[in-house]
Amino acid sequence: MIDYWELAERDRAALTEADMEGYVAVELMRKGVLKVVAPTYVDEPEMPEPDLMVYVARSRSYGSQVAFKSLEVAQQAAGGGGVVALDSGYINSQTVQYASALQRDGFDVKRVYSEARYTELKPLIDKATAAKKANEEMREAYDIAFHVQKRALDGMWSDWYACMSKAREMRRVVSVFEDYCKTAGDPIVAAKFLEKVFPLSKINDASEWCGVDIPNGDGDTGEADDHVVAADMEGAPL
Repeated sequence: MIDYWELAERDRAALTEADMEGYVAVELMRKGVLKVVAPTYVDEPEMPEPDLMVYVARSRSYGSQVAFKSLEVAQQAAGGGGVVALDSGYINSQTVQYASALQRDGFDVKRVYSEARYTELKPLIDKATAAKKANEEMREAYDIAFHVQKRALDGMWSDWYACMSKAREMRRVVSVFEDYCKTAGDPIVAAKFLEKVFPLSKINDASEWCGVDIPNGDGDTGEADDHVVAADMEGAPL
């Protein structure tokens, strides 16, 4: 069993994402965290379409609603004034109900189950409700476990990305050095100008990281600022 953290920084940078998956189990075991397994959800029965279309009187309050089986009946009830809608409001910070007249155009169409159809479908409705609840519980448990696993692995993944970033930077230093060698025709001169664009410490790190011999440049060039990324070599004495 090889722990990710036992690898050298350069070796960690060379790992692929597929390689990293092999260290996930070790990291989770080391931290005492179970690997998350995606849940197998229960099939939720599909409910048939409602068999009844009704016209529901609009109300500004919640609760029981008045509905009619046809628009004609609904409009007749509204015009006759024998049916009212119960709305609610506030008086002195207390909720009160009041009767409001139905408007002839104040109805919304809604599809519902008839009582007979609802009774017939009750076992299926109960099954669908139970399945939905079970799936929600599994989904919640999975989300919790996933976040625990993510926290356990965050350090390892963050380090891997940092290592790859450093590897790219090291290769960049060597690439610039090689370009300078082609331009200057001499590695010592190339190294001299390399020190103008990269700190000497980074150059030495890149030399060791990539296994490329980069000599120290002659002359008092000083160390480059980290923010300097390029140097104009046009007309440079060779």
